Amino acid sequence: MLYGLQRYVTGIQFPEGAFPVHYAIRPSWGILLMPYRVFRVFSLIACVLLLILGTATAAAEDNDPRIDPTKPHTLPYYPDKAKRHGVGGTVVVAVHVNELGKPFDVQTASSSGSTELDKVSVAAVRGWRFLPATRDGEEIAEWTAIGFKFGPDGVTQVEVSPDTAVARADRNRVICKVDPPKTGSHIPDAAVCMPKWEWDERARRETLMHWAIPTAPAMGGGGGSGK
Repeated sequence: MLYGLQRYVTGIQFPEGAFPVHYAIRPSWGILLMPYRVFRVFSLIACVLLLILGTATAAAEDNDPRIDPTKPHTLPYYPDKAKRHGVGGTVVVAVHVNELGKPFDVQTASSSGSTELDKVSVAAVRGWRFLPATRDGEEIAEWTAIGFKFGPDGVTQVEVSPDTAVARADRNRVICKVDPPKTGSHIPDAAVCMPKWEWDERARRETLMHWAIPTAPAMGGGGGSGK
């Protein structure tokens, strides 16, 4: 019987009584297991690629507001009178950029010493467009800062820290909110007071939870009693 099995599996004839079972049977198991081995190799490659892509995506999710390079951002005009009299200095402008990339709150964070130079700097930044900040892949409103130096060579943009006293004061500004009373309850809820940055974090977490929890399908199907 083994001799007949050998001929059926391998097609090779061996002398009667000298049938090498390990030659006839083992190659068939290797062939049967080959799809599984190929699947394991491709699964390992896919896991490595997903890990690399996930790391790159996570690194790109959190960003501070940045100047939109596709839009014009004209430097402030150097007033002739100030330039003629040698009035100069460095002004830092704090900008609160909304989710659409528009500056909706622009003010002087650090004065140049000249009210006129401060005003033209704020006016210039109001016309700029930005790329909004992102947290966990979501576009949010956030503060940044732009610096300008007025000197003999004209007006130049200088790099400054985005963490200004104006931004810190806004983030730490205490806001009190009262949630609407729950249905059937006649006891009003007490006001909850937290810094603005905590309200922002709370809203962000609620948004992430909303998208993470799947919506349960409607019960009962498409109407009708089925009778």
